[in-house]
Amino acid sequence: HCQLAVKPNASRNTTTRDSTVEIYRFDWENAYLKWRECVEQEPKKPNQQQWQVLDLVHARCRYEHEEEVRHEINKTTGPKQWSPLFRLIHGLPGSGKSKLLLWLQSYFEKVWLWEQGVHFQFLAPLNGMAVSIAGQTIHSWGGISFGNNSGIKVGSGIVKKSQSDIEQMILRCARLRFIFIDECGC
Repeated sequence: HCQLAVKPNASRNTTTRDSTVEIYRFDWENAYLKWRECVEQEPKKPNQQQWQVLDLVHARCRYEHEEEVRHEINKTTGPKQWSPLFRLIHGLPGSGKSKLLLWLQSYFEKVWLWEQGVHFQFLAPLNGMAVSIAGQTIHSWGGISFGNNSGIKVGSGIVKKSQSDIEQMILRCARLRFIFIDECGC
């Protein structure tokens, strides 16, 4: 299995927010080239359509990085409001949609040093689907309770105890950049 060895580079591509959030900690450009080379060496590598999705996500991450660095350099401009990136990836069973999500997980972790559950999240409607993409169910991540077949309430819905309490969802989404939902059938 291909291993990436990227050392932090404090002189380049390092950005910090006003308080404590460190966004870019090393030379992500070099890490991307190494990650792409590793993926190309895998026995089952992405096909043309899968590379289109991976390239689209990479282009979006680069765009956001450039805007965030520009904002840090020139604080006279306010934070830019980006339009959300919404996409639907569809295909027959076995066409590689879930494998694409695993490549995206690898991309985020190796190139940007992001953590699943903090910077990106994979969700699915059912436990088995969530396990196959190393994610969570929509209900558990969202704190949504529901009734099972026996009518028993399952899960713990988000309940605000007082005005001073911080909603769990606000904390979950504080640094979240991407949410992927697998198997959202009609």
